Amino acid sequence: MMSTSFKLFGLLSTLVGTGINVKDAINIILRSANPYAEYHLKSMRDMTKIGVYGLLQLETGLLPHRLRLRLRIASASGINKECDILSIVANDSFDDFKQGLEQPTQYLTLLLYVIFGCLLLSAVYVMLICSFSISSMGKI
Repeated sequence: MMSTSFKLFGLLSTLVGTGINVKDAINIILRSANPYAEYHLKSMRDMTKIGVYGLLQLETGLLPHRLRLRLRIASASGINKECDILSIVANDSFDDFKQGLEQPTQYLTLLLYVIFGCLLLSAVYVMLICSFSISSMGKI
């Protein structure tokens, strides 16, 4: 679902960056959103109806933990414009998405090294057993 987050916030950032307000941008994206994205977009839209904007509006469960922390730090440093917040989310969610794709590859590589090591040790063990068997047969 990280790709949904990346796409969704990229679209929001682009639309808000062109001058469209967040509520209208959400309504535009809702027209073609999948059910998962639709749930989060409607939650964001509902927050705008009650007057919640900025960082709190994005807290629908779609943002990864690391990105929420980065946004809180940015907010504490004075970044409060919706366009800037969405830009941070769009850029950082791509990095998180990319890292999410790389992480399983690292685990798979480690697993393959472990399997190769076990196979190599097994082959050495079999060769030693065979050589001991052959050498002990010659002494009988």
